[in-house]
Amino acid sequence: MSESLPVQRVYHVMEPLDWRLFGDELVVFNPMDNGLHIMPAGLLPLLSCFASSNGVSAAALLETYRSLHLPDNSTASLDEVLNRWLALNLISCRALH
Repeated sequence: MSESLPVQRVYHVMEPLDWRLFGDELVVFNPMDNGLHIMPAGLLPLLSCFASSNGVSAAALLETYRSLHLPDNSTASLDEVLNRWLALNLISCRALH
């Protein structure tokens, strides 16, 4: 019986995101839906990972997320952030097999 390798996820943006800092809030303009999304300014380093058009691995995002020293910087908390961003169409995800 062969073991299957774990699926690796790569996250990316379809178009560059435009963002602004206003005090402790990060306001992100999403060109996909012309919407503004407000989030904590502490997430800017994580959002900045998407500057590359090549995509970002889940492992690289977790490393960045843990470096933010947020009260809850667990994998589950990162998953919540990524799932929220996916739902807002800020980012996309593809699985590599």
